[in-house]
Amino acid sequence: MRRPVPDPYRPPGFAVRGPADAAGVRRETRAGPPIPAHPVAGSARAQAGVGMIDVLIALVVLSIGLLGLAGLQATGLRYNHGAYLRTQATLLAYDMADRMRANLAGVTAGSYNSLLTSGTPPAASTNCTTSVCSSAQMADYDAAQWEADVQALLPSGKGVVTPDNTGDYTITVSWTGPGGNSTSFATMFHP
Repeated sequence: MRRPVPDPYRPPGFAVRGPADAAGVRRETRAGPPIPAHPVAGSARAQAGVGMIDVLIALVVLSIGLLGLAGLQATGLRYNHGAYLRTQATLLAYDMADRMRANLAGVTAGSYNSLLTSGTPPAASTNCTTSVCSSAQMADYDAAQWEADVQALLPSGKGVVTPDNTGDYTITVSWTGPGGNSTSFATMFHP
């Protein structure tokens, strides 16, 4: 007895056994709509190459997403560095204000008036951490230490201390920020 060849377009379990013919051979008959001779949309054979296209599209979408994520990371790092520099400038301005509060005799004598960093930190004549200094020597030491810190912690860092007519001082720290932009931080201080 010869077995019928299964139809590749017919899903399993789709065929049913029909009645025996005159020779006594039972043939398969199909239940359901007729199966076309060529593949159509929606059939298994028509869908054969779509999987690769789907994978390629998914890879393109994933790569664009990863590029966007890398761009966000770079922007975040740049802003984070800018925030770090602003924090350093703020701390340096408050450092000079604390130095002036600690040396009120030097502030009263005008030793801190129009203090401007020049680009090369001056060497203080006396190290006031190891020896006793006058208020003018302490002001020179403070200026030298502050200028060295401003230049060490900030790119192209500069600091200015200027008095006004009311006895207040403006402490301004400027530097070159990310992207080459000149940035500054200023605070008013009354000793």
